[in-house]
Amino acid sequence: MTEIKACMVKSARVLLLCLFFLLCDSALYAIGFGGRFTVCGFENGYYVSADAYKSYFSSFINLSRRSSTPIFQQSEEDVIYRYLLQQLWRPRYVLVQATIHPLAAVSSYLETDEYDVYRRFDYSGMNLIRLVGTGYQEPYAVSVMLGTLCLLGYTAEQGADAGQLIPSGSALSGFLISLGHQHILDNIVVRDCWYQFEYILTGVFNEKRRREIGWNFRTGIKVHETHLSPNVFMISAQRDHIDYDWHALSLLKNSRIVYEIHVSTENGWSNYYINRQLFSYSKKIPLKIWSRDVLFRIGGGVLWEDIVQFDHSNDAFNTKRGLNLTFLFQPSIEF
Repeated sequence: MTEIKACMVKSARVLLLCLFFLLCDSALYAIGFGGRFTVCGFENGYYVSADAYKSYFSSFINLSRRSSTPIFQQSEEDVIYRYLLQQLWRPRYVLVQATIHPLAAVSSYLETDEYDVYRRFDYSGMNLIRLVGTGYQEPYAVSVMLGTLCLLGYTAEQGADAGQLIPSGSALSGFLISLGHQHILDNIVVRDCWYQFEYILTGVFNEKRRREIGWNFRTGIKVHETHLSPNVFMISAQRDHIDYDWHALSLLKNSRIVYEIHVSTENGWSNYYINRQLFSYSKKIPLKIWSRDVLFRIGGGVLWEDIVQFDHSNDAFNTKRGLNLTFLFQPSIEF
């Protein structure tokens, strides 16, 4: 009887945790806004995005006075990429961004400072909080980018703007420097003054209630102050696709694919050249509930790391490194 009761309690925790993150994520996804304005002839802009996995505030300034940002048809992807790459050595924009990773921060904080609370969510050899919160390596980051920006748009088919190109997204390319003073290692918060230097090519397009497309390609290096993590060379790619009119089965349509790989630059760090690999796949299902478009996303993935692992019995990291495999579960609802 006691075992049945314990099983029921654990099952209730699973349901409550899933419901909490679904509601949390759906509420946060509804927050996203930005704008553009001109000061002394210089074009400025900002954007705020709130998400349970990643939230940020960014602001940019056009360094060319009285110069407007070019706009391209989203379908002209080859033209967009060519323009951004051609302008790589003639950057016109400075962008500043502050980013936080709420779920990763909460998960790592609980395992670091509230381990008894964290253990209450252990289930079948896995921890449910870690299952949904793992993925990012830092709770926050501050970034500065120097690069090129362009707007993405679509041609209006009806109404007063019929035939005109309507801005509904942006793409940028450039060199990004990010830094912070905390690092998440084996889901434990470590004091670590780190910085990374990257080249990025990223963009997002949103034709409201019809389709959304996003991409994020990065490559660069990350340097750590702590001896617990090696300096690494990084490559990552992310692709998002949403088509509200597509309801058939497809691997690429209505999906999110993320891949990330880190290669250690330090000789003798381990027997593996690769220090970290992350792969996740999410399927997005457009639904209509009470005459309102709703996007249900269910996904997961796997995180493979060659790291020093934390020993809670000794309250310290092990001296030897080992392979760490973590499964990811990432549900959300977008209104």
